[in-house]
Amino acid sequence: MRDLIRNEVSLKGLAMLILVAFSVAFAVIFVEEYCAVFSEFGFIAKRRLIDQPAVAFIITPIFFWISAYLCRRFAENASGNSMEHINEALEEAEKRPEGFEKISNIMGARVIMVKTISSLLCVFSGGALGREGPAAHMTSGIFAVMSYRFRAFLPKAKLETWIIAGSATGMAIAFYAPI
Repeated sequence: MRDLIRNEVSLKGLAMLILVAFSVAFAVIFVEEYCAVFSEFGFIAKRRLIDQPAVAFIITPIFFWISAYLCRRFAENASGNSMEHINEALEEAEKRPEGFEKISNIMGARVIMVKTISSLLCVFSGGALGREGPAAHMTSGIFAVMSYRFRAFLPKAKLETWIIAGSATGMAIAFYAPI
């Protein structure tokens, strides 16, 4: 009987380790690719501003409008200061540790996708935007979504811990810091 219990605990521990590794790997790959595209779009926009200022004068407001429209239409919390959104999610997770439904409108899958697309559009058009905030917001959102989806396997990991770990991972990726 003890061996059976020990094996069950070992399997849960192994499952948790695999899920954590998967979450981290997925977030790192996604945000690293985002940062690479972000940098490339910034170079393209800079080149356009130097070589074709008239084209940039036309393109910039159009892409800014599209970026803002995407945020307003599909995910309001994808716009604005990412660190404020992370703090808001942390406060909500502290109040309701099992309340991902409330946090999903701050860092759910839809918010992550809209933030990715709208920030890339903004940078492509020549907007001055840092990648650190969006990277931290997206990574903490990926971690939060994963923790909610796999909560049956992660009984001791609090949502708040996942958000903090995701935010730190996103900042490390954005600054090319070793984790």
